[in-house]
Amino acid sequence: MAVDPEGTAWWHWLIGALIVVACVALTCITAGGFGAGIFAIGMAANGLAFGSAATTIFAFASVATGCAFAASAIVAGGMAINTAFNGGSFAECIDTFMNYGSEALGNTIVSGIGGAIGGTIAYSQQIGNPSQNGFMTVNDRNKQRYHFWRSQALDPNSPFHGNKYALQGKSVNGLQISHIYGTFGNNRNYFVLQTYEEHKLFHAEFGYKTAGGPFNRLNPNYLNWWQFIRALFGWQ
Repeated sequence: MAVDPEGTAWWHWLIGALIVVACVALTCITAGGFGAGIFAIGMAANGLAFGSAATTIFAFASVATGCAFAASAIVAGGMAINTAFNGGSFAECIDTFMNYGSEALGNTIVSGIGGAIGGTIAYSQQIGNPSQNGFMTVNDRNKQRYHFWRSQALDPNSPFHGNKYALQGKSVNGLQISHIYGTFGNNRNYFVLQTYEEHKLFHAEFGYKTAGGPFNRLNPNYLNWWQFIRALFGWQ
C-alpha cells in the first residue's frame, strides 16, 4: 500500500538505488570482473586510481553515489524516527521516509557527477596515460635508469655532469633509484637516489609488493578528491 501523498516517492529511492548498482556494475564490467571491480572501488575510496580511465571514473562514482544514498537513508530514517516520537503512526513514519526520496535522488546524482569528476582527475594525475596503467616491468626500470643517468651526465648543473659511468646510463657511486611511492602509474615518475643500505632499509619499513609497488604511502603530489571535498565543507 502506498502511503506517500503522491504515491510516487518510492520511485525516487528505487532510481537512486539503481544508480548506485549501475555504477558498481559498470566498474566491475570495465575492470574485467567482480573482484577487480570491488578492488577498484576500494582504491577509489582511498582516493587512488586503478585500472582503465573508465574503471576509475565508475569506481569513484560508485563510492560517491553509495555514500550519498546511504547518508540520505540515514537522514530519512532520523526524520521517520522523529515522526514516531511525535506521535506519528507507522504509516506516517513510512511516509516521512519515502518523501525524502526526491532529496536522496538529487544527492545521489550530484554526488555521482562529483565522483566521476574526481575519478577523471585521479586517473589523469596518478596514471596519466594507458601505457602507464600498470606496474613497471624490468625493461621499464632499465630504460628509466639509463635515461636518468644519461640526463644527469649531460646536465651541466648536475653533480654527475660528465661522469663516465653516467654517460653510459649506469649508476654512480652505488646510488640506486628508489620509487618511494611504488611503481604503479605515474608513481614511477617520483623517485629519489638512495645508497644500497638506505634502499634496503626503505623496503624493510614499507615492504616489498608485486613488481615493486604500490607501497602503502599516499603520494602527496596527487590531489586526494575526498580530502578536497571535505575541505570545501570545512571537514578536516
